[in-house]
Amino acid sequence: MKILILEDDPDDLRRIERLLAEAPKLQADVTEVSTLKHAMRRLEDEDFDVVLVDLAPPDSKGEGTIDALRHICPRMPVVVITSCNDDEFASRAMRSGARDYLVKGTVDAAMLGASLRYALRRHELFDEVRRPSFVDSLTGLFNRRGVNTFGKQILRLADRYNQPALVVFSDLDHLRTINDDEGRWVGDLALVEAADVLRETFQSPDVVARIGGDEFAIITLLDRDDVAEELLGRVEARLSARNDDGFRSFDLSLNTGWAIYEAGSKETVDEIIARADRAMRSRRDGLEGARA
Repeated sequence: MKILILEDDPDDLRRIERLLAEAPKLQADVTEVSTLKHAMRRLEDEDFDVVLVDLAPPDSKGEGTIDALRHICPRMPVVVITSCNDDEFASRAMRSGARDYLVKGTVDAAMLGASLRYALRRHELFDEVRRPSFVDSLTGLFNRRGVNTFGKQILRLADRYNQPALVVFSDLDHLRTINDDEGRWVGDLALVEAADVLRETFQSPDVVARIGGDEFAIITLLDRDDVAEELLGRVEARLSARNDDGFRSFDLSLNTGWAIYEAGSKETVDEIIARADRAMRSRRDGLEGARA
C-alpha cells in the first residue's frame, strides 16, 4: 500500500512509522511530507493508495486540508490522525470527505492497519459505482442497490462514532401530470433537475440515490441537531431558484420527509428509508389537508 503521510512533528512521524511497520496484514511503502504544499505537489506527480494526514501542519487549514487534498485527487481516500479529540471537529472532517478519524495516543498498530485497509476497500467500493449495477442511468445518482451498499457504510460510521445519521425520502411532485401534459421526455428532464438539486445540496461522502420512478433517498451523517432543517432548507432554496428562471411551464417541487438513525439502533437501510417514507407521506397529507 503506497501511503503519503502529512505530519510535521518528527516524534509523531516516527511513532506512526513504527505502528505501520508493526501493523498486521499491511505492507506499506511510505512517503513523508511536512507541509500541505508539499503533499499537494507529491499528489500531482505520483499515485498513492491513501493519504494519512495530521490537520496541524504549519500551512494546514484544519478540515479544509482535506478539501485541498481532494481537489488535487477527488477520489483519494484520506485518513486523519490528529491530537484533536473533539467529536464536532471529527464530524466536520468526516463530512469533508475523510474516510476515518484517529486520535493520536489511542491508536495501536492493529487499529491503524485496519483503518487504512478499510479506507482503501471503501475507496474500491466507490470505484464500483461506475458500474451500471450501482447507478441510475437517467440521473447518474445511486440506484436502490447503490443506496443499500453504500448506505450501510454511513450507518456503520454512525455506530462507530456514536452520532446520528439523517435519512431523507423525497418524491418529485406531480410527475405523472408532467408526463401526461408535457411528454415523458419533459418528465425525465424534471427528474434530472431534481437529482441535480439534491447532488448540489449534499456533499460527496453522502449517499444520494434515485430509488424508484419519482423517489429519491439520501443518507448522511449529522454533526448537530439542526443540520436536517438546514439541509432541507437549502433544497427548497435551490428549487425556488430554478423555478424563478421561467424556463418551464410547471414548478419543480419535492415532497420530503426524514428520519434519524440513532447510533447502535441496528436498523437496516431499508427500514430507515421506509420510516422516512412514512414521514414524507404524513407530512404531505398534512399539507394537503391544510390547503383543503
